[in-house]
Amino acid sequence: MSAESIQVEGLSDLMRSLGSLESDLPREIRLELREIVGSVATEARRIAESLGLKSPDPGRQNTTLIDGIKPSVRGSVGYVREVAVRTIGLGAPYSYPRLYEYARDRSFMRTALEHKHVDAEARVNRMLGRLVHGHGL
Repeated sequence: MSAESIQVEGLSDLMRSLGSLESDLPREIRLELREIVGSVATEARRIAESLGLKSPDPGRQNTTLIDGIKPSVRGSVGYVREVAVRTIGLGAPYSYPRLYEYARDRSFMRTALEHKHVDAEARVNRMLGRLVHGHGL
């Protein structure tokens, strides 16, 4: 497992196979993945708030750092993204949350994953168990 991701081997193949059966299962899996990733995003927001991380452009129409932490799912991959962008100042536009995460050692995304990875893995296992038992896979 990478330090910054939770990977489920074979999930892509499973979803592709289920999709060929014209079932709603791939959609159910994506919805559940979004909920699981949502718990990591919520933890990242909590950590960012506790570190006092806020938008460098208060009062502007930029997305604030905390509001920009969003769960996403694409296919069989669930991830948390940060969409805040600084639009003024030297070097703008740029994704200023990356400075906090990597350059200034005020990590909130990696820390959230460290806090939630055991819970996320358990939830994925329960989801797959429900698929096997509930749908006879």
